Amino acid sequence: MNELPNFCGASFDSRGNGQMIAELAAQEWPGYVNQVMISTKWYAENFPKLKERMEDNTTNIPDDFFIRDDFRVVGLKSGVPCVLERSGGVREKRHGDGAIAKLMANHAMLEDEEKSYHPYKYAPVKTENLYRITGNNLWD
Repeated sequence: MNELPNFCGASFDSRGNGQMIAELAAQEWPGYVNQVMISTKWYAENFPKLKERMEDNTTNIPDDFFIRDDFRVVGLKSGVPCVLERSGGVREKRHGDGAIAKLMANHAMLEDEEKSYHPYKYAPVKTENLYRITGNNLWD
């Protein structure tokens, strides 16, 4: 992520195998990485935001067969959008990873807008030292 121009944030799946990766990324880029515990509630909150952005053409998906196939397995389960089943043939079973990656990218973008987090530099201000050391005792 150090090489990405204008990098402003990322969201990582921090459940199961992704937990260690998300923790390491959060340590490497503090303040930039959202560690997401994907749940039915999280899907219910975030899939509609992605769908809205796709419908108003503020985002899209690459013209790639496998990524489009990943979006085809997204459907409603008990009224909540989620990845329903694997897709593809025996040798190329997919788990909807492209759809989840796009959902995470959308989440990261929206989180950055909401938090308005931007790196800053510290510039010290010179002030008079009111606690001067007198003699050998710091507390005189």
